[in-house]
Amino acid sequence: MKKFDHVTGLLHRREMLALMGGAAAAGAFGLPAFAEAQKKGGILKVAAPANPSSLDPAT
Repeated sequence: MKKFDHVTGLLHRREMLALMGGAAAAGAFGLPAFAEAQKKGGILKVAAPANPSSLDPAT
């Protein structure tokens, strides 16, 4: 069985699944993303209730 039929231009099911799996793997394990350089300063904003009834975050 040929991997690619040049006459009709069709791929078989197994070859299509292999290509789709390879594309998904390339997207998941592709090029690494580089972090930006650190900057000094900035503002950290935190929201909290004014009068918490307990320190349990689930309540």
